[in-house]
Order: sequence, then structure tokens, then C-alpha cells
Amino acid sequence: MTEPKIESEVKYDDRKKEMTHVTKETREAKIGETIIGEVSVESKGIYNETGIKKILKDLKNRRTQLEQAVSAQKKEVENIPEMTKDLTELKEKLTNLQKIDQAEKQKVQLETNNKDLVQVKKDIRDIEGTVGSRLKL
Repeated sequence: MTEPKIESEVKYDDRKKEMTHVTKETREAKIGETIIGEVSVESKGIYNETGIKKILKDLKNRRTQLEQAVSAQKKEVENIPEMTKDLTELKEKLTNLQKIDQAEKQKVQLETNNKDLVQVKKDIRDIEGTVGSRLKL
């Protein structure tokens, strides 16, 4: 089970005018990449008429936003040019360029950290040499 399993149940009580929504999510428990078990989380919400209207209104707004996003994304997907061999090579070169740029930044950071390390070691030696055995360090 790689995807969490989500079960949802909604009930309405006419007598109390309340909606009960029970959700149960079951997923794998992992430490790193090792599966060590299964975790199950259950929640229960009881909503009055005002809460039901608010939830429904929010869900309808969310639906409208998602429908608009899906529509816009479909248009974008339809207009994707074909990936040619030249574009594939360019993509690989750009990836390599990003790696080189990151490595150069790391190199500058390494030099800075080395200078700072030398200074910190010197400061430690100076303090330990000055204080000596007069304080228990």
C-alpha cells in the first residue's frame, strides 16, 4: 500500500438536524524507506445546519476553482510543442549547467566555512591557552 487509503462516510440525522462525517485514513508507517507497520487515523465531525451550509459553500467554491484550474491546464497541455532531439539535449545541458552553478556556490561556501573554521580553532586555542587550568573547561 503506497497510497494512503481514505474512507469517508456521511450521515444525516433528521431528528437532530445534524450531519456526521466520519473519515478513516490508513497508511504505511515508515522509518526512512523501511515499512514498519500501518497507521490508522479516524476523525468524526458532527455539524449543525450552519456548519453544513458553510462546509457546502466552501466546497462549491473549491470545486469552481478546481474546474477553472483544470480547464486552464488542459489548454496548456494541448499547446505543448513536441520534444525534439535538440530540445532534449538542451534540457540535459541546462540541467548540467544548474549542477555546475550549484557546485560553484558550494565551493565559495566551502572556502568561507574553511576560513571560519580556522578562525574558530585559533580562538579556541587562544582562550584555552590564556585561561589554562585556572577554569575547569
